[in-house]
Amino acid sequence: MSQIKVNSIVPVGGLSGGASGGIIQVKSTTKTDTFTTTSTSFTDITGLSVEITPVQSSSKILLLMSADYGNDGNQSCRISIFNGSTNLLGSAVSNRLRGWQLYVWGDTNTSEQFDFQHVDSPSYTLGDTITYKLRMALQGSTGTINRSGSDADNSSYGYRSASSITAMELSV
Repeated sequence: MSQIKVNSIVPVGGLSGGASGGIIQVKSTTKTDTFTTTSTSFTDITGLSVEITPVQSSSKILLLMSADYGNDGNQSCRISIFNGSTNLLGSAVSNRLRGWQLYVWGDTNTSEQFDFQHVDSPSYTLGDTITYKLRMALQGSTGTINRSGSDADNSSYGYRSASSITAMELSV
């Protein structure tokens, strides 16, 4: 016999009577193919975006992201989360790129797994769809997602992985 046990279930319209807390909806995208770029400017990581249409005007959006970065040289990569064309991470100071900086040094057969989260308080009109996407910019060389820089076809160290982005509407 199967059982589901929960402390509470929040209706799709959120909690009533001024109560707060709860997850209203969850949208998620998983990318299983690979992506490669040489761009030194932020460029979309194809397939790593998620759309959500909030059902409450005061909702916040919890973003959970997980990806696997590799490159073909000793260079760094910056990854950031965007709402449309707006970079949500860091502050704009001089020529500095905003976002997380990742390194894979010395071995093109390896990669770096990164997992991160961000709570967004987007400005939107009820009924609008919000698109969140991961973008990356390289210091140099070639950057990859879901594979190592060498993409070795070897049963000892060759691999492919998956990446994902999830958006959860939070009732506040």
